[in-house]
Amino acid sequence: MRADGARNQFYEYMREVEPGDVIFSFYETQIKVIGVAVAQAETAPKPDFGNAGANWSNEGWLVRVEFKELSTPPRPKDHIDIIRPHLPDKYAPLQKTGDGLQSVYLTELPISLANVLIQLIGDEYQLSFALLQAGIYDFEEINDKNEEAIKGRVDIGPTTKDQLVKSRRGQGIFKANVRLNEKRCRVDLPPAI
Repeated sequence: MRADGARNQFYEYMREVEPGDVIFSFYETQIKVIGVAVAQAETAPKPDFGNAGANWSNEGWLVRVEFKELSTPPRPKDHIDIIRPHLPDKYAPLQKTGDGLQSVYLTELPISLANVLIQLIGDEYQLSFALLQAGIYDFEEINDKNEEAIKGRVDIGPTTKDQLVKSRRGQGIFKANVRLNEKRCRVDLPPAI
């Protein structure tokens, strides 16, 4: 929600995200990343953007997503003739020219448009999607087991259990953000002797 209380449909779409939904990330004129939602939206405090985000309220929606960067990201503007017929009249992710829309944060795509984007990404889509799904299901299974172990503990109280479960979920969010922002591990080990 905006700081003035007005609703923005693009933020409202975040509440509709379901685990397993595919997310195409448009950045710097290209679809550089695809992702798969790992959970429904939850309320969260606004991240510290410095001076940016002044028009946002202090609390909003957070959707946890596992991302995979594409090695050959398509540029929609180069394919706008096949994309344009599939753009919705309302809440479109792109302009009819293929340029991005600054106001679009997250929107729902018609199936036909998603299929065109999948074709543009090519074989890499299927491989990336399979890797993302495998990672998400492993992540969810491990998370479920860890949460059950925490809930089963008798040496700590309910408040501590709740805090531990929330912190474990936060680690998953942190991991997803690191994967998105880092190309490789920053820890350089010395060569083996």
